[in-house]
Amino acid sequence: MVQLVRLPATLRTAQTLAPAMQNMLAEAYWPAQSIQLVALTEGPGSFTGLRIAVTTAKVFAYAADADVLGLNTLEVLVSQLPESVEVASAVMPAQRGEWFAAQFRRVKNQLWETRIPCTIVRPESWIASLEPGCILTGPAVGQTDLLLPKTIQLASSADRMPRADSVGRLAYAAYQAGRRDDIWNLTPQYYRPSYAEEKQRPSRRADAPN
Repeated sequence: MVQLVRLPATLRTAQTLAPAMQNMLAEAYWPAQSIQLVALTEGPGSFTGLRIAVTTAKVFAYAADADVLGLNTLEVLVSQLPESVEVASAVMPAQRGEWFAAQFRRVKNQLWETRIPCTIVRPESWIASLEPGCILTGPAVGQTDLLLPKTIQLASSADRMPRADSVGRLAYAAYQAGRRDDIWNLTPQYYRPSYAEEKQRPSRRADAPN
């Protein structure tokens, strides 16, 4: 039986994540040391959210002597689509009016092939590049007022947010296939520098030599 717990949107994740994990373990009568695998999405996503997720997963896995496995958030999103979907694009807000976006094609049952890996795009140009019949999914879908071509459809609202059960299912399949991530080298995949990092970069003068 899968139990999903949504953290309160009105409180900070750093305040609620650890207590929620403790309560779920207690309700299931599972000691922390019984956990063998900790799964998470490592990006793309918000800078703060990814830092909290990766740090929490690594600390818990280290304390419980468990393995850890990180997944791409966009791959999790397309895994939630109905089996009838053959071509899909997953998009997430990247701030500054841009999207994190990737395109996928189903190859077998629940297996997807990445046609275009995660990249940062302008929404209008990305939508224009999608092939007919493509299903658009992800949190960014509800944040755009762009007109979609009639050949592009939207995923149901229930499938546009990554779910913990989807992360668990994909991670378990990868784990059974032999995949393991190094707990010490697991890091958030931001796909772009933060505002602070960009400000620290020296600016190039217009008349500077190439």
